[in-house]
Amino acid sequence: HFHLDPGICVHEILTMNLFFLIVFFETLHTIFQRKSRISMSKLQEVASLAGVSKTTVSRVINNSELVSGTAKQKVIEAINKLNFNIQEMRRTSESSMTIGVILPLQNNFSRRTFSIDILMGVEEKAFDNEYMTLVGNSVGPSKEQNIIKQMIQRDVDGIILLSTLGQQDHADLAFLDKCGIPLVLVDQKIEGLSASIVRGDNILGAMTIMNHLLSLGHQNIATVCLEKHSTFRDRMRGYQFSLMENGLQPDPSNMISMNNENDLYESVKRCFSRDNRPTALFLTGPNMAMPSIQALESLQLSIPDDVSVVVYDDTYGQFPEKYQEFFTSITQSGMLLGSMATDILLQQIRRPGLAIQEIVLPGTLNIRKSTRRVHASQG
Repeated sequence: HFHLDPGICVHEILTMNLFFLIVFFETLHTIFQRKSRISMSKLQEVASLAGVSKTTVSRVINNSELVSGTAKQKVIEAINKLNFNIQEMRRTSESSMTIGVILPLQNNFSRRTFSIDILMGVEEKAFDNEYMTLVGNSVGPSKEQNIIKQMIQRDVDGIILLSTLGQQDHADLAFLDKCGIPLVLVDQKIEGLSASIVRGDNILGAMTIMNHLLSLGHQNIATVCLEKHSTFRDRMRGYQFSLMENGLQPDPSNMISMNNENDLYESVKRCFSRDNRPTALFLTGPNMAMPSIQALESLQLSIPDDVSVVVYDDTYGQFPEKYQEFFTSITQSGMLLGSMATDILLQQIRRPGLAIQEIVLPGTLNIRKSTRRVHASQG
């Protein structure tokens, strides 16, 4: 199902999506050609200089015993004369030079999303290191596990994964610990799985944005959290820690937790219909913003005059024009997360047995128009 913004016609959407797909596949084609030229041209250069076949060169760099001493000496001398790195040639010869990237891609490629930014960061870093990226869209029942298995069968050298599975489904990925393929997680932790991860500092980010609200005199602050993802649970913890650090006890009636966003509108509306309604709302993800705004508007509550609203990662939200560059927020770079995840994955591919790493990146507080100091009428 396509969700069309007002003012954007179907033709424009299709044109933008077609353009994205053409650029995407042309990029893959270019990368494939470039890698083929690089790996094959080096083998050919060495073979020509040594006066042997490319098969003989491949056997020498991979330490095969099916090569005479004379041929081996010629190949090594040619490699040295050409100033090629034999370890790099060996890795290229043995490797598929492909990494798998699995993440949720929505059906509207014309707008910027967290997943698209991560993918761009991965592809750029992979391209710089002469790797292709094989992309799997994990949106859909049981797709994540199936795509992982298919990528392993296609001999990718490693996998970068932004998991969409809930905490209760993580057992379905236990096989990853046994298959031995290099794996780096992005954003979402997977309980019980030993893997490197690159993620934002969600607890510190939530505390930072909460401390901003508290500095404006807000104490009665509501929040919305999706329980099934570790990212949102960490942001909820940051919300609680910030209140307790300031001598305030978190009010369970202000903490709206759910497993999906279907009931978000009604939940926010109930919370802000109370006599002692909150003066501020902390949204732990950008997709929660529009249902929450609509709930507040249905109660004739304006932002920020009646309710201050802060959004984590508003960069990746889809807002009407009047709310563009409007929300005070914590932002993080999906491209940086993707790039750093690729760096770690390539290290693991090149150095098997490398210790597991956890890279935690801070977010940036952006103070905009959606917050204001508590006034007397709000209590």
